[in-house]
Amino acid sequence: MNSFFENCSKLYSIDLSNFDTSKVNDMECMFNECHKLKEIKGINKFNTNQISNMRGMFQQCNEIEYLDLSNFNTSKVNDMECMFNECHKLKEIKGINKFNTNQVTNIRGMFQSCNEIEYLDL
Repeated sequence: MNSFFENCSKLYSIDLSNFDTSKVNDMECMFNECHKLKEIKGINKFNTNQISNMRGMFQQCNEIEYLDLSNFNTSKVNDMECMFNECHKLKEIKGINKFNTNQVTNIRGMFQSCNEIEYLDL
């Protein structure tokens, strides 16, 4: 799913409730540069058990205010660089406190330019 929705600059909302991500291992830049995206329905149902790369996954999603990642399994992820970079309006990331970062070697710029985040439970 590397760059799957990248540059969908006019996309406002997307419903991925029925996406089967159980065999996916790469979500790099999946929503990168979806500048107007405000809502990703079903992302809380993603099976991320095999994912090793989440680099830039939500990078430049300028309008997203809330993400529910509470069911994300990050035990195999090794790269989270710029994962939320330039999510200017992002206020809350539900479930980030449950991220397993034991394998992560790169978090450079993970929250860079997230100007509206009020609280992060890491």
